[in-house]
Amino acid sequence: MSIVKPGPEMKTRTATFVLSSALFSAALMSAAEELPMFGQLPRLAKEWIVHEKGTNRTGPIITSWMILTNAQTGDVLSFYEEKHGNKPVPKPTNQGPWTEMAISLFPGGYPAWNQPAARRIKSSLWGRNALVDLAKGAVAVESTTVWEEESGAKRLSHAFGLASGELRLYVQHTSANIITPEFAEQMADGLIELGSKRKAATVFPDPDC
Repeated sequence: MSIVKPGPEMKTRTATFVLSSALFSAALMSAAEELPMFGQLPRLAKEWIVHEKGTNRTGPIITSWMILTNAQTGDVLSFYEEKHGNKPVPKPTNQGPWTEMAISLFPGGYPAWNQPAARRIKSSLWGRNALVDLAKGAVAVESTTVWEEESGAKRLSHAFGLASGELRLYVQHTSANIITPEFAEQMADGLIELGSKRKAATVFPDPDC
């Protein structure tokens, strides 16, 4: 049996296919959104659309948030950052503000201080918190909550609270359907990865800048 070596034309077609696949994948992703203090967030598919974002300062405490909704599924993805001065935030613990974030920040996915009238939450029916290990040895508080809207409809959310330098971060995925924690965990791992790059850039700044 003879082996046919790829000629220049075949190599060109292969390279074109790889480039086309990369461009197609890039076209399916939206431009990365940012939080004011943390910076770039993990990239999302184009069906994720910014619903609202904002920043609030109360004395030395600065908070920012971003809410995205999925145009196909109606799911909600919520990001939050909080800063108390410039000291590094201690590792998360399964108590205090880390567990309170799961029920106080984004009931049903939307900010507690700005609930859509049609999606207003009546109460949380069930909740669970646990310490988990994420990427790069980071520790996070994983939360699962079942919400009940005033209409009686139910919503399920999975969330992760983590520390990144001087910031306390929180990401929550909420849906009217049964969902697993994987997507929220993927976002949390992405935050850890981006936070590590952010820290490295601070320690070793670009000499060309």
